[in-house]
Amino acid sequence: MSTDSIAGASVSLRPSGVGRYFGAAFLLVWLAGWLAGEVFALGFLFMLVRSVVGSAVGASWPVPGGDWIAGGAGLVILFLLVWLTLWTFGGVAAINELLRSVAGEDRVSVQSAGVELERRAGPFRRLRNFERSTIRRVRLRPHDKAVMMDTTSGTEFISKYGTTDERRAMADWLRSRLLLPADRAHVNPIAAPAGWTMTLEGGAAHLTRMDPRTRRITSFVMWAIVFLIGLIWFGVSSVTSAGRVVLLVLTVALTSGAAWITWSRREWLVRHGELAARTTFLTWQRERSFKSSARLAVVISTDSDNDHHYTLAVKDAEGTRKIASNMNDDAAIVDLARWLSARTGLPLTLPRQLQ
Repeated sequence: MSTDSIAGASVSLRPSGVGRYFGAAFLLVWLAGWLAGEVFALGFLFMLVRSVVGSAVGASWPVPGGDWIAGGAGLVILFLLVWLTLWTFGGVAAINELLRSVAGEDRVSVQSAGVELERRAGPFRRLRNFERSTIRRVRLRPHDKAVMMDTTSGTEFISKYGTTDERRAMADWLRSRLLLPADRAHVNPIAAPAGWTMTLEGGAAHLTRMDPRTRRITSFVMWAIVFLIGLIWFGVSSVTSAGRVVLLVLTVALTSGAAWITWSRREWLVRHGELAARTTFLTWQRERSFKSSARLAVVISTDSDNDHHYTLAVKDAEGTRKIASNMNDDAAIVDLARWLSARTGLPLTLPRQLQ
């Protein structure tokens, strides 16, 4: 870990341990196979599109050995586009992880405006900035002792490089520079809990996990996919009857999903003495209310991979409803539980290690 002690001071952590070289060797082998698959899929897509264009202009440019796709070129092209997109993103992520493991660095700088985080992967660098007023807490994650920073918009991962002592030193350095407490952040029942969107309406706070911007983007992507599938279904007359049925079912399913994302809403209504789960879709609405006899509880469970799951639920005599859950990090769940308890007055049960 390196530190500069003048104005604009920074602390950086780099990968350590010989185990990262074994991971890098595995990634190199995997990337060789990834490159072969990428080249083959791009070449096949080019020949397929060339064949379709040739048919449209009256030329004959058949795909070698491609008799099996006769009548279903649209479906094959769609599949290849989706597969290539996912495959390319996977390869880019693997290249980034390879560079990070052998020549990575996480550098944190505290400035007057806030915190600047610089991630380096070999020659590539990426910067992120966090306003000082939005930072609530800096801590080590219980599961792997990674440095985390809790902000008003959610939890941000800072670094898992270096030794545990070096990460603890970075967290202490950040807290001292930002004048943050070392214990859990104070719960403000007025502001929205981190990672949630809150609106006030009719004397109740309406909480939802999906912010409007994310909903708009997701809805746009879903409707774009529906439009593409619909074009293929209506426009490709050479598709077999079975293929058209498959396309129709897929179109209906995707349209239903896009409509649900666009016009549905899942939220929690929070008022003193009551917590209610509400689901709406256009004019349809369903609501389950938990009154003053209910209680909040955080439960810890461990799966077969030894990952810890933290789940917040509300329960009464009629049943239990999960509010939120997180894996290997309890901070956001505990903060939300305390916020809801303060806002509703419902009693909260926490495991001893989280108190």
